[in-house]
Amino acid sequence: MKKLFTLVFVFASVLLFAQNTSDSIHVVHYNLNLDIRDFSTHTIYGQANITMVPKINDLNRINLDLQGLTVDSVIVNNMSRSFSQSGSKLNISTTPLSHGDTANVRVFYHGVPIQDSRWGGFYFSGEYCYNMGVAFDYQPHNFGRCWFPCIDEFTDKSTYTIHVRTESNKMAVCGGLLTDSLTLNDSSKVWTWDLSDPVPTYLASVAVGDYQLYSDTFHGMERVIPIQIYAQPSTINKVPGSFVHLKDILRLYERLFGPYRWQRVGYVGVNFSSGAMEHATNIAYPNLAINGNTTYESLYAHELFHHWFGDLITCEKAEEMWINEGFATYSEALVADLLENNYLGYLRDMHRDVLQNMESNDGGHFALDNVPQNVTYGTHSYDKGALIIHNLRGYLGDSLFFGGLQDLLNHHAFQNISSQAFFNYLSQATGTDLTGFYEGWVHQPGFLHFSIDSIRPLQQNQYRVFLHQKLHHANHFANDNRLDLTFVSSDRQLFTVSGITFSGEYGHADVTLPFAPMFGMVDYHEKIMDATVDYTESLVSGDTWSSTDAFCTVKLESFPDTVLVRIEHNLVNPDAPNDLPEGLYAMSDNHYWNVGLAYNTAVNTIPTGYLQFRYRRGLPGQLDYELFGSEAYSTDNLKLLYREDASQPWRVIPYTRGGSPYAGTMKTHFLQSGQYCFAVGDITADIEGHANRKFQVYPNPVQNQLNIQIDLMGKNAKAAIMDSTGKIMKVFKIKSGSNRISVSALPAGHYFIIVNYNNNNIISKQFIKE
Repeated sequence: MKKLFTLVFVFASVLLFAQNTSDSIHVVHYNLNLDIRDFSTHTIYGQANITMVPKINDLNRINLDLQGLTVDSVIVNNMSRSFSQSGSKLNISTTPLSHGDTANVRVFYHGVPIQDSRWGGFYFSGEYCYNMGVAFDYQPHNFGRCWFPCIDEFTDKSTYTIHVRTESNKMAVCGGLLTDSLTLNDSSKVWTWDLSDPVPTYLASVAVGDYQLYSDTFHGMERVIPIQIYAQPSTINKVPGSFVHLKDILRLYERLFGPYRWQRVGYVGVNFSSGAMEHATNIAYPNLAINGNTTYESLYAHELFHHWFGDLITCEKAEEMWINEGFATYSEALVADLLENNYLGYLRDMHRDVLQNMESNDGGHFALDNVPQNVTYGTHSYDKGALIIHNLRGYLGDSLFFGGLQDLLNHHAFQNISSQAFFNYLSQATGTDLTGFYEGWVHQPGFLHFSIDSIRPLQQNQYRVFLHQKLHHANHFANDNRLDLTFVSSDRQLFTVSGITFSGEYGHADVTLPFAPMFGMVDYHEKIMDATVDYTESLVSGDTWSSTDAFCTVKLESFPDTVLVRIEHNLVNPDAPNDLPEGLYAMSDNHYWNVGLAYNTAVNTIPTGYLQFRYRRGLPGQLDYELFGSEAYSTDNLKLLYREDASQPWRVIPYTRGGSPYAGTMKTHFLQSGQYCFAVGDITADIEGHANRKFQVYPNPVQNQLNIQIDLMGKNAKAAIMDSTGKIMKVFKIKSGSNRISVSALPAGHYFIIVNYNNNNIISKQFIKE
């Protein structure tokens, strides 16, 4: 199932439902006889012939599910039986039945089927009617019980024969194959459909109306498969244009996940504007989407893919709906790759939205294998599920990922599966222990986050990379993580080291590189969608790059060559020192930025420009709301901090603030590689000097000649003088030891110095030009 429009689920009424009927009974087959001719009162008349097998001995009571319809009589094994209805339960008394016996239960009933007030149920719309399989207002959401008595559970799968009597100008379309049609003496018609593959009740279907058939065939991996799309007369001619890529998508799904196993590929057009439903071989598809173009291509692809995940194998309980909907949503990215070469772009957009909106959409963060039923069909199950499936693909690699899933689908075809069983089987099929992946990404809420703390040289071409795992609304660190690390040279060359593994919060890896790295990146190729929004851009003088979801803008004002810029917006806490710099009260505890710059160091200058970071603190839930302590601090207290890497201390850097008290920007001309974050502190909190290296500036104040004494371990470097707004005023070479720099041309004011040494930056305290 897929929603076309975002819905806010506020469950005003939730009906409690105990899912235990299938522990005592299994329905083998439903033979339904329906009379759907009353389009004035919307009353349907039914006779359900149910073949069932007891799972326990001495069963003397049969409990079935039926919602909102009235039972007229019940016959069990050709004997009339007493019954009672209470809420959604139909309780039938019977002589004791033994384990393994076959019981035949016949229920005669009538009534007006329920239409859910939010999404789902059974709909009459003009001269058409149809069911949508689920209902958001009811728990459990599976809703076969709104139109026939059944065991309405994910775990009970049955075959179906459905006979539907209609008016002469209408037909019935159900799952499976149309095996008979009969015209009666009064000109009414009876349509017979057989679904020979077992499905749970929510995937059984019926639609009645004036339908025309668009017919085709698909030459699948194992056989020729009928394609049957039933549409209303007003849309039948638009079917070819809307489904032009259907066969291409079927070939893709078969190639990656194995053969299509069902009797036909089927869709039926319905007067529904809020989504579609993956009824087995008879997808309920909105008429508005049959428009002659490919606008809704991802919708029919999503529902079709359920015939692998959702219909063929089904989640064992609603709380694990990611198995159904996560995979179907992931298939949309595969289709985007097939048709538009846009696999990562599709997932990136989804990833940004999930990180920003999932908590507010679903009312919290939940483990994927335990999503509350009131948000079964929410952002967790669909979009986060798809992202974690992408992560699993990156973890295993394509060969093991697709091969393992084909094996799993073959082994569990037409069965149910839990998340734990899913990963247990996939571990065996791929020969890869997925315990760490399952516990880190599926069995706990939130997201993981990975970063490089620092890179330290060991010997020629050898470097030690210190890694850090953090948590975004998650509870524990994951083990057996697999990362790709990419390093960038001064001439913007990239070198990737794949398959780095570590467990827990900290780890390190020793790597051999063909160059001295200017910076490193985790997961440059985006095999993992973690708690980071990142971009890599190439800029030349005058270029401005901006991202709303990274909360950042970069302006390169001047540099004679291209600069590679990496911006990472990390939605986790920055490392806060035990003692904050003097004058600071608190650092942001939920996000920070990592900036990487790669440029030609042989050029006798450094890039100039600015970074601009956005803050949002107006409403609860916005990123910087808690930092301000609600209204405890104003934007006058907001500071911008910087450090080169995790081995260095945080310190305030120059900035200019813009915007309103509740939303604005912090702009700095301090354009350097390193980490940046927000803090609040005393309005007069000053820029700190670097404490780890001898660095003296005198006289201070100065008029003409500034003396700089610095220990650069005998090497030379580049330096810049920056004014109090962060604008670079002068760039020059600096050597280890004593340096004399003319500052006579500088206007009177406060300044500080940046020294670029081995791609690290040293910031002095202020000096004053008189």
